[in-house]
Amino acid sequence: MWKKNKSKGKIEKSFKYRLYLSEIIKVIIDKDLEICRWLYNYLRELRIIEWEKDRTEIKYTHQQNSLPDLKKLYPFLKEVQSQVLQDVVRRLDKAWQDFYKRIKRKEKLEKLGKKAKAVHYPRYKQFGRYDSFTYTQKQDRIELKHGKLWLSKIGWMNIRKHRKLEGEIKTCSILVKNGKYYANFSCGIEAQPKLDTKLISLDKQIGIDVNTSEDNFWVLDTGEKKDNPYFLEKAGDILEAWAKKLSQKKHKRSKEDKTKSSKRHQKTKLELAKQAEKVANQRKDFAFKEVKWLRDNYDFFGVENFKPSKIVEKGKGKSKWYSPKRMYDSALSLFLKLLWDKVAETGQKVVKVNPAYTSQTCSRCNKRHPVKQELKDRIFICVFCGLELDRDVNSARNILYKAQITEFGTNFVKQVHASP
Repeated sequence: MWKKNKSKGKIEKSFKYRLYLSEIIKVIIDKDLEICRWLYNYLRELRIIEWEKDRTEIKYTHQQNSLPDLKKLYPFLKEVQSQVLQDVVRRLDKAWQDFYKRIKRKEKLEKLGKKAKAVHYPRYKQFGRYDSFTYTQKQDRIELKHGKLWLSKIGWMNIRKHRKLEGEIKTCSILVKNGKYYANFSCGIEAQPKLDTKLISLDKQIGIDVNTSEDNFWVLDTGEKKDNPYFLEKAGDILEAWAKKLSQKKHKRSKEDKTKSSKRHQKTKLELAKQAEKVANQRKDFAFKEVKWLRDNYDFFGVENFKPSKIVEKGKGKSKWYSPKRMYDSALSLFLKLLWDKVAETGQKVVKVNPAYTSQTCSRCNKRHPVKQELKDRIFICVFCGLELDRDVNSARNILYKAQITEFGTNFVKQVHASP
């Protein structure tokens, strides 16, 4: 993943590596996470008290400046690196800023006489819910060499560098997930110069129509298609079996229930989480590989401005293709986000367009079909020029044309790839 950097000509890119730790280091990291969780909840409670007293908004700087006094009052806070504690305050402040925005939005709706959802305080972090902490500066706090990582107040640990780290390290986050430990580095790298879109040849320009149908994950305007893998659907039986085993183990079944979860319940819960993580990793790996293939073969990409929530709402009850579960399993939003991010690294171009009527308009004569095409109609037949084409290929061509108009202007002379 990447994001823009304030430094001119640089972008921030993250690198995630697996850590292999000794038992001593594991104890230190788990202890630091628990201290961070305690601090988060302690400062959260202070904010709630002030808010309920007279709706006072406590600022980030106020709580950050209070950390030295808190260390005197609670000496165990000194065991954690100071910048890690500051990051805890920063995370809490971000959650509360969102809370303040929701409050203002609710008050605005109530003034207009509209119903508004109840606004709740930022969530209390229960045991195990705080799973990462961040070193926000490298200076004398982060060192990486010879396959080992050193962090201030933690020590040396083995790291598996499965790919080369690029750029200058800005921050380092330690993440614990399903019993595994990871280091996530945020680095500043030099951005590649942007390509001159006017010099990109037609065969390097492509329109992409993403889909949730059983046959197509994406369709290109050249006619190429990629099957939708649906990893969650394929692993459904395995996940259901583990979920059933989990429900049979002794555990707390309601808020009023005082039953403690058994060790077998905890082990089964971890195994279920690992199976779900495996599915998520398969989905992410698939999306990365597809993006790499597209980036290696093309330089200009026309894609639709994809909004899953609106598509699910519009197609609710009409087709199983647009169910929330299918939309989640297809990971189209992840694919498009990765495409946007990866193309930004290399200076290529992605243009997002409004997908309205791309499946109802002829890609040859640009005239809209007089009768609305339903989802079951998989072949587009133009009543004006007689074009017969796969519905999704026709959409992809219209998306490319819209992207070309957006990028090159209305004087752009329409061209299409040869029919498949």
